[in-house]
Amino acid sequence: MIDYLSDKAFYRSLLQKAVRRGDTELVDLVANHMHLCGDGQWVRRRASIITFEECYTMAINIPFEGEFSDVVNHLLLLAESAKHKNASGLGTLGYALYGGNQGVLEGLNPAEAYCIRLVAAAIQRPENFWDWIFERVKELDIINYFFVKVAKKAYCQTGFPWDKAIIQAGAYLSTVEEISNFKKNSEVKQKNQCSPWIAFDKHTPQGREVLKKTSNVYGISYEKLSTINFYYESSICNLVSPSAWWDKEINWSLKRINLGHSEAFKVWSEVKPFVTKNIEHENGNLLFRFEQLKHRKGSTNLSKQLELVNRSSLCF
Repeated sequence: MIDYLSDKAFYRSLLQKAVRRGDTELVDLVANHMHLCGDGQWVRRRASIITFEECYTMAINIPFEGEFSDVVNHLLLLAESAKHKNASGLGTLGYALYGGNQGVLEGLNPAEAYCIRLVAAAIQRPENFWDWIFERVKELDIINYFFVKVAKKAYCQTGFPWDKAIIQAGAYLSTVEEISNFKKNSEVKQKNQCSPWIAFDKHTPQGREVLKKTSNVYGISYEKLSTINFYYESSICNLVSPSAWWDKEINWSLKRINLGHSEAFKVWSEVKPFVTKNIEHENGNLLFRFEQLKHRKGSTNLSKQLELVNRSSLCF
């Protein structure tokens, strides 16, 4: 358990990366391991945020109660599905405007600017927003009402303002986007290999250290490098449905660091070998423990196998 506490940020980061890339085996392994190491409540809470960030149209299926296996099954369904990133994009832009960054409105038409201003206002006056959105859904289908109800519950269980903004954006988008089926997004079988080193990004202390080292070696600012790392590695998905707000977020983020798509991709291609080499060198023990965990899975039932690992005090 001591090892898990020191490795916790790694597993928390890896879980969402595995969902994004559609690596169902890794999602199953990491989620159950975290649960058996005492981090199951975090996984349960984070499942709501992962849903709104990666595929908000499936939020109506979030299992707030029930068995932990229900949470894992929901994450597996998210992993198998094409991602729909509009809530993440709009929420991020709205949060930036709320923080005073007027640049998010540049080049947008009045309707697009209105959406961002609405989310910024929702962050500032949340109770007014929820009263307004519940009145709005009275004129729509009953499924819209249940969706917004789920969004409000997820919002109340979330602590970080950024995450709250994404949920509010999802609640609003559910009333204006044409979504034929809230309950289940189209499933895909395309899967990207999720190598464990990908978890070491700006969301982990180890990742931040490697990015800072890379920044110094290549003469690239940390902000620029962490932004490129996020959009060209950490946020890669197995398949993304058309998500205009996500595209707008990426364009705005790259504009802030004065790079276009081709330039940013070129920078990441150049520094990636250095990043991976240093991550593997400086975090060898952690990666070794993770490989041991993977090998213990074997061909037996995963939850039973992990329980045996936990009971033998080998919960890495």
